Amino acid sequence: MSVKTIIEKIKTYDFEVEEYKRIGQTLVLPSVAYVNLALNYLTEGNTEMAEEKLLSSALMGKNPEAYINLGMLKVQEKNFKEAKKYFLKALYIDKNNAKALCFLGNVQTELQEYEDAEKTYNEALKVDVNNKDIALNKGITLLRQKKFKEAQEVFRKICTPTEININALYFLGLIDIELGNTDAAFENFKFITKIMPEHADAHYYCAYIYYQKKDYENAIKSANKSFEINPKKNEVSMLLGECYMHLEDKNNCYKSYYGGAEYGKNNYFYQISFGLALQHFKDINNAKEKFEKAIELKPESNIGYAYLGTNCIERNELNEAIELFNKSLSIDNKDVTSVYNIGECYLQMGEYDKAISQFKLALDMSAKVVKVYGKIAECYYLKNDCDTAEIYFKKALEYDSQNITNYIIFAKNYIKQNNFEMALKKLQNALKMDENNIDILNLMFFVNYTLAKEHSSDYNREKAKEVAEKIKSIAPEKFIYSEEEKGI
Repeated sequence: MSVKTIIEKIKTYDFEVEEYKRIGQTLVLPSVAYVNLALNYLTEGNTEMAEEKLLSSALMGKNPEAYINLGMLKVQEKNFKEAKKYFLKALYIDKNNAKALCFLGNVQTELQEYEDAEKTYNEALKVDVNNKDIALNKGITLLRQKKFKEAQEVFRKICTPTEININALYFLGLIDIELGNTDAAFENFKFITKIMPEHADAHYYCAYIYYQKKDYENAIKSANKSFEINPKKNEVSMLLGECYMHLEDKNNCYKSYYGGAEYGKNNYFYQISFGLALQHFKDINNAKEKFEKAIELKPESNIGYAYLGTNCIERNELNEAIELFNKSLSIDNKDVTSVYNIGECYLQMGEYDKAISQFKLALDMSAKVVKVYGKIAECYYLKNDCDTAEIYFKKALEYDSQNITNYIIFAKNYIKQNNFEMALKKLQNALKMDENNIDILNLMFFVNYTLAKEHSSDYNREKAKEVAEKIKSIAPEKFIYSEEEKGI
């Protein structure tokens, strides 16, 4: 600051001294009074005047409170670099000021200077060893670095059986979710809702855990409690929408999403979630708009491109879909789902060798993508390479035994080889999982019909009639062998 500026400041002191007197009942140092005056301006919402008074206080003398409050003003403005400077100035005056150390740790965390933040909190705890707020902030910094075990240790020290700290208990619940300990997390959040029924986030996480357990009814109850308390929480609208989607309740699903539309219009994940719900209910035009909006909001994320690609598959715009999946892979080259979906596009386009190449690449990227075996088998089946198809079908059933589609395609592969007995066995296995599946029933009719014709088998003839009657009782318009039925 120039000499001229300092002189100008001094000239105003006489006037300002009278101003600060109206704040306090007793005579205090001008620098302290200006802090009080600034705090008064803050309560009135006049941050500009508050900052001016705090700067005046800082000029008058060594008052760390002035710098701490200036730092807090900058934190409110999310100007963390400036805030850091003020907290450091406060510590220059008083290196053992626990408040300044704690706030400095906070802004270091916001600036992602995590190691420095940890050191700062440790210094603060040396000054004020029993301060749970400082320890809590240290735990949050560890949590933001995904140091879950270390953060867990900190929060457990704060929250003991004899002294419950709701904030620490809440963060312990979050850590348990991250570590897959959902039952322990649920107990924490449920306990919080009993002590603090208005804790919207605790209700939300109870709902989230119910959702993970596929208990959609209880998830909806807990989510509604959260939404009543805080209707601005986008995640609740999304969770409710997803629950209703799984329950095939289209009206309530859409109602949930539209209920959070105002708050979710600029929320990337809200747009994605709503888009998926719309696509689930075959409203592919509006789903496309949601995915495009998501890309507009966050073009650096691959997820929007990937889901817009699935929308293009629904539209049979397969080349466009491949472009979008490749765009997703250019952002995240580990996106195995996009690799798989490119394979699906090539399969639908009849380019089986390209499809096989993509499916095998997906398998190389992740052994967990077991549905790939069935797709590879299907490609070989469609290429009329029945022997290789059978190898992959066997692997498909070994790794993904509950996938009905694998049984259906496997049966078709045997039919192509005129091995109707084996085809019938695969269809019988599939029918145990879904006794009203029309695709399975149509194939069972055809296989029994063929065996009856070839072997003059009364047993197969009666089975064919029985299956035909069942199809006609469920969906007569979907019975594709009505002409063959006449010849039984």
